Amino acid sequence: MVGMVIAGHMPLAPFLIASAIAFSSVFLMLGILLATVLFIAGPIGFSQADSLLTWCLAMFVFTLGEMIIYPSEYLFIDTIAPDALRGSYYGAQNLTAVGGTLCFLSGRRVAGSC
Repeated sequence: MVGMVIAGHMPLAPFLIASAIAFSSVFLMLGILLATVLFIAGPIGFSQADSLLTWCLAMFVFTLGEMIIYPSEYLFIDTIAPDALRGSYYGAQNLTAVGGTLCFLSGRRVAGSC
């Protein structure tokens, strides 16, 4: 699926940027909503998968959500942040990566596999 993200992200990002310019933040909110629905549908598909094909389809749906959410969240931050604070907004958004890492490490510690 890494190849799908690399190949699909490049044509998708300019489309999202052009749509954000044309339709303002309403389009971005719809994109974020669509990506959230795909994020929910992917794990539901994983839980119901009874063959490799359905598992791959669920992975495709989840990856499509990733391809939509990441450019959309940066574009959304760009539209809501004041010019003087734009770097601070991006920095605060990137702190989510620290939270994800700490969550993973603390979960491993609680499970006893660390």
